[in-house]
Amino acid sequence: MNGQNRDSRREGRQNQPREAQKNTNQPNFDPKPAPQPTRPAPDCPICGKPVTDLFSAIAYKENSEPAHFECIVKWLTDAEKLAEDEKLVYLGGGVFGVVPANFVQGQKLAVKRMIQYENKEKKPDWRKELSSRYASR
Repeated sequence: MNGQNRDSRREGRQNQPREAQKNTNQPNFDPKPAPQPTRPAPDCPICGKPVTDLFSAIAYKENSEPAHFECIVKWLTDAEKLAEDEKLVYLGGGVFGVVPANFVQGQKLAVKRMIQYENKEKKPDWRKELSSRYASR
């Protein structure tokens, strides 16, 4: 077999439509977002407006009800009395961190202190409902 034949076969594959190039042994992945719950949007315990995107909501510390992520960040920023050279970042899992204000994404993260905001022992019912809907797709 010479190199010319191999190149012509490769070119032939590249000119095929995308569907013809797909590996038919792999399962189809449907990238549609998970459906939102059918219950009415709860009101944010901080600002009082409806929390329509429960996927980005944080469980409010007082009653575990969904609150806007932005409302929690503002509340925590005020409550923590951050210095001018500090800023608040979300670390995941209901944990926020105080980092230097000059932190640039991609640098090693130097967390000055961590704030466990959500109760990690008990998952709120509204989040369980979201998890079950997403997992059952």
